[in-house]
Amino acid sequence: MNPTIPLGIALLGKEILGITAALASPPPAIVAAKLPLLYVLTGEAIDSSPEGTLVYEARMFIIRVAVVAVALASPDVREIRSRPILEAVKNEFRGRPNLGGTKGVLDTKVVGDSGIRVNPDYDESFVGFDVFLNVTSVENISFQE
Repeated sequence: MNPTIPLGIALLGKEILGITAALASPPPAIVAAKLPLLYVLTGEAIDSSPEGTLVYEARMFIIRVAVVAVALASPDVREIRSRPILEAVKNEFRGRPNLGGTKGVLDTKVVGDSGIRVNPDYDESFVGFDVFLNVTSVENISFQE
């Protein structure tokens, strides 16, 4: 996997209106003052057969956003705080088909979202959502002999 892809996702995430912080991987803990927080999880991949020294990979990345602590999130607050950020995240990545020029990225596509819900991480302490981003990339490989 191209390690610059999660970094590219996080860099774009920092530009989204309403996002306080964006990270290329999950933090050890979430601090409420840093909400809404965007972080990237690595999903499944399908690789092509090598073509010379190139391998094409289609990988699903999960862009997870923690918006508000569960203790502060009545149903109306969940929707009021989360809905505009969900739409902003989807629109940002729809408009960046190569992740803003991230090396090796050929194409990206937002393929869906989880809806607003309690996130499964961090003892289910935060309400937010996931956006599913399919990234097609190419990598140079070398073979050990």
